[in-house]
Amino acid sequence: MILTAEEEAMIEAFDHTAREVAIGDISEAFPICEDKELLEDLKNVLKKLRGMTDEEFEKTFLEDENGV
Repeated sequence: MILTAEEEAMIEAFDHTAREVAIGDISEAFPICEDKELLEDLKNVLKKLRGMTDEEFEKTFLEDENGV
């Protein structure tokens, strides 16, 4: 699954220690998000996160943070 730089930055603004954790943390932001455009962006990011495997997520986020 390909993420744009903006989508990666959005995910990194939330707890992204694991794919399921990121999905949960982003989902919790829905009720407090008042910006309709941002809400749509978050929904699209969630679709991509749900469509990727844990391995893909780890390659994108965890390996970068560990310097690998």
